Amino acid sequence: MVPNADTFQGREAITNAIQGLIDAGVTKIELNTHEIEDLGKTAIEHGEFALYAGENVADKGRFMVHWINVDGDWLLYRDIINSVLPAS
Repeated sequence: MVPNADTFQGREAITNAIQGLIDAGVTKIELNTHEIEDLGKTAIEHGEFALYAGENVADKGRFMVHWINVDGDWLLYRDIINSVLPAS
């Protein structure tokens, strides 16, 4: 879930959202995980992100991901991001 956008559901919607970032000039995504809390069949990850357009930071903020374990594979279930930059 990203601010000011509809929820992306399914592989195609997520792929289209990532392609939208690329089309908007994002050249690199940096993720730094601070903690992963393993709850057995689920896990919660949180950290910080930065989006780059060339060498410039286009956006940065925090993220939280809810993972679920399905038959031994960890799948992204929910992903939430919040920018820390002021609205332009």
